[in-house]
Amino acid sequence: MSRRTIADLRALHAAGRRFTVATAWDRPTSEVVEAAGIDAILVGDSLAQVALGHESTVRVGMSEMLHHVAAVVRSSHEALVIADMPFLSYPDAPTAAENAGRFLRDAGAGAVKLEGGAAMAPIVAALTRSGVPVIGHIGLTPQSALVDGKPRARGKQVDAALQLLDDARALEAAGASAIVIELVPASPTSPRCAKTAIARRLAPRRPLLRRSPWSSPPSASAGRPAPSRPKPPRSAGRACRRPERWRGRSA
Repeated sequence: MSRRTIADLRALHAAGRRFTVATAWDRPTSEVVEAAGIDAILVGDSLAQVALGHESTVRVGMSEMLHHVAAVVRSSHEALVIADMPFLSYPDAPTAAENAGRFLRDAGAGAVKLEGGAAMAPIVAALTRSGVPVIGHIGLTPQSALVDGKPRARGKQVDAALQLLDDARALEAAGASAIVIELVPASPTSPRCAKTAIARRLAPRRPLLRRSPWSSPPSASAGRPAPSRPKPPRSAGRACRRPERWRGRSA
């Protein structure tokens, strides 16, 4: 059987079938993943912490990632291999194209993943125009740890959730084939979500935002005034459910 591609994952989705993605970094982990029948393997920059003993993903660069992506490609035969572009490997479109080309041409990956929302859309567009399949990554972005500090859930408030949707729409419009959504509450119920095909296709089953009974007055019955609203409890200001780790989305 030939190696899967982004087009194969799209075909699975079009047929109403789910597909699976797992992370691997070397021959032992990739062989286990492939033996389990996983459809795609992400060679993540979490390699820094899992295998190399660093405290952050920003400590790995192109040389380490190329080495491990190539090892996973050699050790697997059917799964699509996605290369995680490391910190500072895509600061602009020309640099991103050069490094993505190294992953595809030299290491044998079938797609690349990069972190960031709407700000990354021009780079995603440049890569896709060059024929590079791109996976986006929003929500918690570990490569921003030096700026953002301690990892914490994203999109817990309404404005932040809507920003995630705007990011998803921008990446989709730029040509992203899929989006990883990390450490966010469940899927938004905002009407704006319906305008995002990626969000609509791979939205988790539970809603991201739940309507508070104090967010709007109850509708009045015919001929009777609406009842007065009760005083909200102290917890009513929370707009979202508990965050969940690793909510992935794909095309």
